[in-house]
Amino acid sequence: MLAGGGDVDLLLFDAATTDEAIGHEYQLDLNTPEARTAMEHMVALLRDVTQTPQPLESVSDTW
Repeated sequence: MLAGGGDVDLLLFDAATTDEAIGHEYQLDLNTPEARTAMEHMVALLRDVTQTPQPLESVSDTW
């Protein structure tokens, strides 16, 4: 938890299973598994913060 009260979701990728070095803003290239994983985590966080029910399916839920 951050000092201001926010939660932190640390997302690390194993260098042995990552094709290339992951650069800044890697999450914008949704063709990579790392980006899809990051997007899934971001959507889960937003659902939690906004109390949106999980059954509301979207593109990011099916990656």
